[in-house]
Amino acid sequence: MGAATNYQVDASGTTYDYFKPGEPLDDVEQTISAAVDKGFDTLREEHINDYKNLFDRVTLNLNVPQIPDKMTDDLLAGYGKENTTEEDRYLEMLFYQYGRYLLISSFRENSVLPANLQGIWAQGLSPSWDSDFHTNINLQMNYWLAEQTNLTECHTAVIRYINSLVEKGKVTAKKYYCQQDGSDVRGWVIHHENNIWGNTNPSNYTTAFYFPAAAAWMCQDIWDKYQFNSDKDFLEENFDTMLQAALFWVDNLWEDTRDGTLVANPSYSPEHGVFSLGCTSDQAIIWELFEEVKLASQVLGKENDPEIKEITETQKKLYMPKADRLAGSWQSGKTKPPLKLQIQINTGIRTMSQSSTPAPMYRPAGPTGTMKCLRRSGLHWRSAATAAPAGARRGRSICGRGCGTETAPKSS
Repeated sequence: MGAATNYQVDASGTTYDYFKPGEPLDDVEQTISAAVDKGFDTLREEHINDYKNLFDRVTLNLNVPQIPDKMTDDLLAGYGKENTTEEDRYLEMLFYQYGRYLLISSFRENSVLPANLQGIWAQGLSPSWDSDFHTNINLQMNYWLAEQTNLTECHTAVIRYINSLVEKGKVTAKKYYCQQDGSDVRGWVIHHENNIWGNTNPSNYTTAFYFPAAAAWMCQDIWDKYQFNSDKDFLEENFDTMLQAALFWVDNLWEDTRDGTLVANPSYSPEHGVFSLGCTSDQAIIWELFEEVKLASQVLGKENDPEIKEITETQKKLYMPKADRLAGSWQSGKTKPPLKLQIQINTGIRTMSQSSTPAPMYRPAGPTGTMKCLRRSGLHWRSAATAAPAGARRGRSICGRGCGTETAPKSS
């Protein structure tokens, strides 16, 4: 994007100046000329060395002594069926590294933009969903593996993008939201549909447009990157982005007069619904943002700041849904009946419906900031009320996408 056009990110977030001066064709011609001067062999060698510097950091072997003598399509078709155990494990190893390959191929530290719904590739001038950044699960999913698979350099573009939305998100917060007494809210907000032009407003998509918890969810990329790198300077630079997202919810939560707890109102589980008080995903995302801001404040010596005390007191009053594990139900919203879940022992690879989107069953972190993923248990959780499965860690669905019938891959 930055190499072939005159686009530039509005880094300050205070203008709509998205175009660099000059003729973009000149930059393209210079880039091509420099590549031609190097020659194919040199370019290929530089590319391989650059790629291997990242890819070779992680080796995964699930006790597979040799590569199966099968094409990948055949391994996929036979997964959990006629494949041997070693063949299934090899396929799992292959998909793990394939995810890393896609991330490496999409980003470097100087990348202009993060991956959109098509990654960085789009065929034609009318790509699906306009190549937007959807922050009700999709953009987050692109980066879940960045730190966990030792590709931290590939993580920076999305964090720069998050920061670029803050100032415009403050305007949206004041225009769309207010405190329970009608006064202005602090902080910033985004919704499910964002783009390269800094949109932070709700979209006109009827079932997905309302997701003000998106900014809180995206802030977890900042905390993840700090946890894996322990870079206090980085955390200091990005702390205010997290803090302002938390202060939005300190002000925007409403007190339920029935029991005194604080809830997101109204609340809509992403692309799942219905409108309610304090749906599970919103409440858990907000709880975890509060927790991460508190932990970050301790690292930076800000734990006694008045805003942190506000966040701490608000978190204590936050309504949190309860899971009834014996009855197999989870309260999916404060004003909704429990979402009935069926547990199915894992028997093979999932099959996915292309039209459904996960309704995140988001579970917040424990005292150490770690989270458990239901996917790792080898269980399949399917909602009896909807075709989309209930998700798990940080709002992730069991399969990472919505599906009508799905069985999680086998644990190894």
